[in-house]
Amino acid sequence: MPTLRKNWAQKMALLIGFDHLPMYTVLPTGSVLTEEKCKKLVQLSLKFNVLILCDDIYNLLYFAEDRAPRRLFAYAGDADSTMVASNGSFSKLLSPALRLGWLEVPQWMRRRLFGTGQLQSGGAMNGLVGKIISCAIRDGSLERHLQHLRPIYRDRAAAMADALDANLPAGFALKIRPKGGYFLWVESSRPVKSFDSTKFAKWLAQEKGVRILPGARCGARADNAFRLSLAFYEVDALKEATRSLCAALQEYLQINK
Repeated sequence: MPTLRKNWAQKMALLIGFDHLPMYTVLPTGSVLTEEKCKKLVQLSLKFNVLILCDDIYNLLYFAEDRAPRRLFAYAGDADSTMVASNGSFSKLLSPALRLGWLEVPQWMRRRLFGTGQLQSGGAMNGLVGKIISCAIRDGSLERHLQHLRPIYRDRAAAMADALDANLPAGFALKIRPKGGYFLWVESSRPVKSFDSTKFAKWLAQEKGVRILPGARCGARADNAFRLSLAFYEVDALKEATRSLCAALQEYLQINK
């Protein structure tokens, strides 16, 4: 057994965040990894003996009418040689306060997880909530809930994307029109010296009472980008808010010429 699998909890793992699209959509930009690239990732994990932990939390919130895209683990298989694991989250599907998810892992990791004190002593990570959700899965309530959510999120995403395309100042653009999940990613082609999204986010909160997530919170080299969420408000409110955001961005650029 390779060293990493012997000491997987102590070793540095490759953390790759995926979002919601076929084959997967990478957080936070929304760019899509093809099936071919997913297979190549699996091959690289084996070649270099690197554990890939894939944050597959938005796959079930896809907008298309066909079946949900597979998580990365599905491309790796369940053999003892597999070096890929996927996690899902009911907090993203039902409620943030649930604090419950699931893991799709190879056999060698499953044996180690089942041997931990938390599972041996407690029987589960969140037993009561897990029992409730297992009932929702069995009687079809969760699937009906997802079928209800998908067109709602699809319409919200389309409304915000249209408003951004029509109203963003020159030099700014929506990275990609989302096809799942509940985030949109706006990028600027301006140098960071002329537009820093962290400074803009602070000004926006102070002057307009509006909060966005600056790109620096999402990763390195994203200081000229910011993330928007469509999860809470209805379509009309999102349209107006997006237009107002674009107007505020234009005002900010004028002030900081």
